[in-house]
Amino acid sequence: MVAVDDVSSGKRLENLARSYSLDVTSEHVPVGGDIDLDRDGLIVVCGPGMSETIRHLYAQDPVLNWELGADETWTISDRRTGVVHRSGRDGDPTRPHDVGYLARLPRPDGRGSLLAIGGIYTQGSLGVVHLLASGLGALWGQVGTGKFSTLVGVEYDPETSEPKSVELLCPLYRHEEDAPA
Repeated sequence: MVAVDDVSSGKRLENLARSYSLDVTSEHVPVGGDIDLDRDGLIVVCGPGMSETIRHLYAQDPVLNWELGADETWTISDRRTGVVHRSGRDGDPTRPHDVGYLARLPRPDGRGSLLAIGGIYTQGSLGVVHLLASGLGALWGQVGTGKFSTLVGVEYDPETSEPKSVELLCPLYRHEEDAPA
């Protein structure tokens, strides 16, 4: 499922999946943001501001925390390091940099997981997809089928919003390491 603002990311994900000979169907996140997350093979591209369902999903992450500030801007804080990540669009002066979120999180029904992609702005989501397209094998080698989350820094062209460079802003946090004993 893809939020309307993230259509470019969704199309690129579709192309990536097809390059692996996977069957793909896509849907748009409805205006109210209500999404059925209890489906096999689901990838959702949507930020927490578009959907309460996604906000609740992201709240399960034991390491990375989405926060809406009093100024109505989103940030993502790293509970391990205390670092708060912000979009360059919200700085003064502004700069063409965004933050993308990538995670495999448990489905609400407890019978599987889903891949979640969100950016503070759409450029963050595009950066995550760019990272997946260029380094999926390396990512898979580090996390396999386990639950994880990470953040991606995206420098983008301010005219086209296209990623110019992407980099991990934090480790690939494996959630099994953060589960209560």
